[in-house]
Amino acid sequence: MKASLKFREDQKPLLRAKIPLTILGLPFQSAIAAGTSKELTLKLSTLFESGPSFNLAYRPNDSSNPFSVIVKTGIASFGSPISSPMLMSAEFNLIASGNPTFMLHFKPKLGDFSVKKSQSSSVMFQKVPKSEEEPVDVKTAVSKAVSGLEVAVSTAVPIMKSGAVRFRWGLRVPAAEGMKMSGGISFREVPFMVMDKIGFEHVDGGDMSTKEGSLGNGDLNLDSDCFSVKRQFEVLKLENGLLKKSIDDLRKQMKLFSNSGRRLNDRNAPELGGFDGLPPDDKAAGVEELRKPALPSA
Repeated sequence: MKASLKFREDQKPLLRAKIPLTILGLPFQSAIAAGTSKELTLKLSTLFESGPSFNLAYRPNDSSNPFSVIVKTGIASFGSPISSPMLMSAEFNLIASGNPTFMLHFKPKLGDFSVKKSQSSSVMFQKVPKSEEEPVDVKTAVSKAVSGLEVAVSTAVPIMKSGAVRFRWGLRVPAAEGMKMSGGISFREVPFMVMDKIGFEHVDGGDMSTKEGSLGNGDLNLDSDCFSVKRQFEVLKLENGLLKKSIDDLRKQMKLFSNSGRRLNDRNAPELGGFDGLPPDDKAAGVEELRKPALPSA
């Protein structure tokens, strides 16, 4: 469940609430938006992880467009608009005939920082009277491109174990006339931070415990990490002991093998004699006979 209150300049705050549902085993989401009486909207939308989403909207106080179907697609998984930095929506009026309304949204995020820019087809193709036409210069083009751009940063504060309050701070640019001090320093078009939105998120206990551990319960994560490292050291110590025992057994076997080979050589040495197979005494006598000079023949 998510609920938010968006503050708007010179307008009433916009209250939104979203509740996930399951219909026939499929994920859906119901939403309600309430600001002015004409902005009261009830929505039922699909909530698939991939593919575009389809919304059925009902506006009881809007006689021109009470029922409409909104199709949203993005650049996420198979065109899913969930957590997509860019998405496009098309709204079809089911009662009145006419062209659908297209909306193009840019909302890239970098951590807690986000930039939002929306462009509607009804405003883009709106005809401007000739009396209100202005010469197009660099300043006018830049102002039109920047108009409607929202730069925001959000901060979250956990509540108990099942929720969190998220504050979104927006960047606002004052009017062009601005303010001047007595010294002549102009503060025209100096941006400043304002409270833009307050939201409440309700999550499951298991997911929230993980988030709380990452936000403010660092000791729990530190203890679990220390326990994991200690367990790994114990496993390494056990494996080191087993490896040392295997090496000692291998050394004993090699020592026994070398001792048995030496005993075998000592046992066969008297029987084999020298390299020519003769006993040692006979071998020495044969060498002495070879050293004697040969007797002259008669």
